[in-house]
Amino acid sequence: MDTSTAWERFHAGEEPGDVRGEVLTSWRRSRSSGVDPEYADVPYVETELDTHFTRVATPIMERMAQLLVGDRSCLALADPHGSVTWRWVSEPMLRGTLDRLSVAEGFCWDEERVGTNGLGTALETGTIAVVRGSEHFVHRFHEFTCVAAPVRHPVTRRTVGAVNVTCRAEH
Repeated sequence: MDTSTAWERFHAGEEPGDVRGEVLTSWRRSRSSGVDPEYADVPYVETELDTHFTRVATPIMERMAQLLVGDRSCLALADPHGSVTWRWVSEPMLRGTLDRLSVAEGFCWDEERVGTNGLGTALETGTIAVVRGSEHFVHRFHEFTCVAAPVRHPVTRRTVGAVNVTCRAEH
């Protein structure tokens, strides 16, 4: 069974068998939080965009972005709550699509509000999250694949944010 069919079965109240365990666990958290699988509103929240983490990480991300020029992808940084604080997109057409989906500075991608997604799930679990296409809890995000990792303070080990890479699912 493909993940798209598993997603449909899950939202019909059945337990899909062919879904990675971490994705199914996240889907269950998302459903328990009341996230609408057909349309989740990604909230804009007042957030500090110029944090110490963002200032330190931005030059590194800009160097990484140079490796992805022409690769139809997006890099983003988020604060520990899932609010995007910095974003780079490789091409204008993708930028427009991501803007319409609220993958932009100030929008909050925490799993409790938006369901299974790279940034939110990485921050929720404290581990690297890979969310491919229809593994996203919300249908309108199925065209993308996201990989995100939490970033921890080197001394305190507290999560200070996350880094995310997004591309089209077929990419």
